[in-house]
Amino acid sequence: FYEYLKSNDFDDDEIIDLCYILFQINLNKNFHCIFNISNIFIDLLKYINYDIDTMMNWLLTPETDMGRIFLEHLGGQRIFSCAHCDTPLTNRNELVSTRFTGATGRAFLFSRIVNTKQSPVQERIMLTGRHFVRDISCKKCDAKLGWMYEFATEESQRYKEGRVILERALINETVGF
Repeated sequence: FYEYLKSNDFDDDEIIDLCYILFQINLNKNFHCIFNISNIFIDLLKYINYDIDTMMNWLLTPETDMGRIFLEHLGGQRIFSCAHCDTPLTNRNELVSTRFTGATGRAFLFSRIVNTKQSPVQERIMLTGRHFVRDISCKKCDAKLGWMYEFATEESQRYKEGRVILERALINETVGF
Protein backbone atom coordinates (compact mmCIF):
# COMPACT_ATOMS: atom_id res chain seq x y z
CA PHE A 1 0.00 0.00 0.00
CA TYR A 2 2.79 2.40 0.95
CA GLU A 3 4.72 1.57 -2.23
CA TYR A 4 1.57 2.27 -4.27
CA LEU A 5 1.14 5.69 -2.62
CA LYS A 6 4.82 6.56 -3.07
CA SER A 7 4.76 5.48 -6.72
CA ASN A 8 1.83 7.84 -7.26
CA ASP A 9 3.74 10.84 -5.88
CA PHE A 10 2.21 10.97 -2.38
CA ASP A 11 4.65 12.50 0.09
CA ASP A 12 4.80 11.46 3.75
CA ASP A 13 2.61 14.37 4.92
CA GLU A 14 -0.08 13.44 2.41
CA ILE A 15 0.08 9.82 3.57
CA ILE A 16 -0.36 10.95 7.18
CA ASP A 17 -3.34 13.11 6.14
CA LEU A 18 -4.81 10.10 4.33
CA CYS A 19 -4.41 7.99 7.48
CA TYR A 20 -6.21 10.67 9.47
CA ILE A 21 -9.11 10.82 7.00
CA LEU A 22 -9.47 7.03 6.86
CA PHE A 23 -9.32 6.89 10.65
CA GLN A 24 -12.05 9.53 10.98
CA ILE A 25 -14.28 7.68 8.49
CA ASN A 26 -13.80 4.49 10.47
CA LEU A 27 -14.41 6.34 13.75
CA ASN A 28 -17.69 7.79 12.45
CA LYS A 29 -18.90 4.28 11.61
CA ASN A 30 -17.58 2.53 14.73
CA PHE A 31 -16.95 4.37 17.98
CA HIS A 32 -14.81 1.49 19.26
CA CYS A 33 -12.37 1.55 16.35
CA ILE A 34 -9.72 3.12 18.55
CA PHE A 35 -9.14 -0.36 19.96
CA ASN A 36 -9.15 -2.16 16.64
CA ILE A 37 -7.55 0.36 14.30
CA SER A 38 -6.51 -1.37 11.13
CA ASN A 39 -3.00 -2.82 11.06
CA ILE A 40 -2.48 -1.20 7.68
CA PHE A 41 -2.44 2.26 9.32
CA ILE A 42 0.09 1.13 11.92
CA ASP A 43 2.30 -0.56 9.31
CA LEU A 44 2.07 2.46 7.05
CA LEU A 45 3.09 4.84 9.82
CA LYS A 46 5.96 2.58 10.87
CA TYR A 47 7.13 2.40 7.27
CA ILE A 48 7.52 6.16 7.07
CA ASN A 49 9.19 6.19 10.53
CA TYR A 50 6.34 8.06 12.17
CA ASP A 51 5.98 7.72 15.93
CA ILE A 52 2.78 5.73 16.61
CA ASP A 53 2.11 7.38 19.98
CA THR A 54 2.41 10.83 18.43
CA MET A 55 0.06 9.81 15.62
CA MET A 56 -2.54 8.37 18.00
CA ASN A 57 -2.44 11.56 20.08
CA TRP A 58 -2.86 13.58 16.88
CA LEU A 59 -5.80 11.43 15.77
CA LEU A 60 -7.55 11.86 19.10
CA THR A 61 -6.89 15.58 19.54
CA PRO A 62 -9.88 17.82 18.78
CA GLU A 63 -9.60 19.45 15.37
CA THR A 64 -9.32 23.00 16.71
CA ASP A 65 -6.26 22.05 18.74
CA MET A 66 -4.49 20.57 15.72
CA GLY A 67 -4.27 23.73 13.67
CA ARG A 68 -5.93 21.92 10.76
CA ILE A 69 -9.55 22.13 9.74
CA PHE A 70 -10.93 19.08 7.98
CA LEU A 71 -14.15 19.73 6.11
CA GLU A 72 -16.75 17.24 4.94
CA HIS A 73 -19.00 17.47 1.90
CA LEU A 74 -22.36 15.71 1.66
CA GLY A 75 -22.66 16.12 -2.12
CA GLY A 76 -26.08 16.50 -3.71
CA GLN A 77 -27.67 18.57 -6.46
CA ARG A 78 -28.40 21.59 -4.22
CA ILE A 79 -25.82 22.57 -1.58
CA PHE A 80 -26.28 24.90 1.39
CA SER A 81 -23.10 26.65 2.52
CA CYS A 82 -21.94 29.34 4.95
CA ALA A 83 -22.72 32.78 3.47
CA HIS A 84 -19.53 34.22 4.97
CA CYS A 85 -16.88 31.69 3.78
CA ASP A 86 -18.79 29.31 1.46
CA THR A 87 -18.01 26.18 3.54
CA PRO A 88 -20.48 23.39 2.58
CA LEU A 89 -22.96 22.60 5.37
CA THR A 90 -25.67 20.32 4.01
CA ASN A 91 -27.78 19.56 0.95
CA ARG A 92 -31.42 19.73 -0.08
CA ASN A 93 -31.95 16.02 0.73
CA GLU A 94 -31.46 16.85 4.43
CA LEU A 95 -34.05 19.68 4.37
CA VAL A 96 -37.04 18.90 6.61
CA SER A 97 -38.95 22.20 6.55
CA THR A 98 -38.71 25.79 5.30
CA ARG A 99 -41.42 27.06 7.68
CA PHE A 100 -39.31 28.35 10.55
CA THR A 101 -38.30 31.79 11.75
CA GLY A 102 -34.96 32.79 13.28
CA ALA A 103 -33.42 36.01 14.58
CA THR A 104 -32.72 37.19 11.00
CA GLY A 105 -36.05 36.09 9.51
CA ARG A 106 -36.78 32.94 7.53
CA ALA A 107 -35.05 29.73 8.67
CA PHE A 108 -34.83 26.11 7.51
CA LEU A 109 -34.91 22.89 9.55
CA PHE A 110 -32.36 20.22 8.51
CA SER A 111 -31.90 16.66 9.68
CA ARG A 112 -28.12 16.62 9.18
CA ILE A 113 -25.34 19.19 8.76
CA VAL A 114 -21.54 19.05 8.69
CA ASN A 115 -18.60 21.44 9.20
CA THR A 116 -20.07 23.18 12.23
CA LYS A 117 -19.30 23.73 15.89
CA GLN A 118 -21.80 23.66 18.75
CA SER A 119 -22.07 25.80 21.86
CA PRO A 120 -22.95 24.36 25.26
CA VAL A 121 -26.66 23.60 25.80
CA GLN A 122 -28.86 26.60 26.65
CA GLU A 123 -32.49 26.79 27.68
CA ARG A 124 -34.62 29.09 25.48
CA ILE A 125 -38.25 30.06 25.50
CA MET A 126 -39.41 30.19 21.87
CA LEU A 127 -42.75 30.73 20.15
CA THR A 128 -43.34 26.97 20.22
CA GLY A 129 -42.41 26.49 23.89
CA ARG A 130 -39.37 25.80 26.03
CA HIS A 131 -36.42 24.16 24.27
CA PHE A 132 -32.86 23.17 25.12
CA VAL A 133 -30.65 24.17 22.20
CA ARG A 134 -27.04 24.62 21.11
CA ASP A 135 -25.94 27.50 18.90
CA ILE A 136 -24.38 26.33 15.63
CA SER A 137 -21.46 28.15 14.01
CA CYS A 138 -19.28 27.53 10.97
CA LYS A 139 -16.25 25.35 11.68
CA LYS A 140 -14.10 27.39 9.29
CA CYS A 141 -14.98 31.04 10.01
CA ASP A 142 -16.98 30.87 13.29
CA ALA A 143 -19.96 32.73 11.79
CA LYS A 144 -23.20 32.01 13.67
CA LEU A 145 -25.57 30.00 11.48
CA GLY A 146 -28.46 28.88 13.69
CA TRP A 147 -29.11 26.35 16.43
CA MET A 148 -29.66 22.65 17.11
CA TYR A 149 -32.57 21.32 19.16
CA GLU A 150 -31.39 19.02 21.96
CA PHE A 151 -34.68 18.67 23.82
CA ALA A 152 -38.22 20.03 23.52
CA THR A 153 -40.44 20.07 26.60
CA GLU A 154 -43.65 19.99 24.56
CA GLU A 155 -44.50 16.54 23.19
CA SER A 156 -45.70 18.06 19.90
CA GLN A 157 -42.28 19.66 19.35
CA ARG A 158 -40.14 16.55 19.92
CA TYR A 159 -39.74 15.95 16.17
CA LYS A 160 -37.20 18.81 16.23
CA GLU A 161 -34.82 17.02 18.62
CA GLY A 162 -31.43 16.39 17.03
CA ARG A 163 -32.32 18.59 14.07
CA VAL A 164 -30.79 21.91 13.11
CA ILE A 165 -32.14 25.33 12.19
CA LEU A 166 -30.03 27.28 9.69
CA GLU A 167 -31.07 30.89 9.20
CA ARG A 168 -31.69 31.67 5.52
CA ALA A 169 -29.87 35.02 5.67
CA LEU A 170 -26.71 33.29 6.95
CA ILE A 171 -26.46 30.55 4.29
CA ASN A 172 -26.27 30.30 0.50
CA GLU A 173 -27.88 27.69 -1.72
CA THR A 174 -25.99 26.71 -4.88
CA VAL A 175 -25.98 24.01 -7.53
CA GLY A 176 -24.02 20.98 -6.35
CA PHE A 177 -22.77 17.93 -8.19
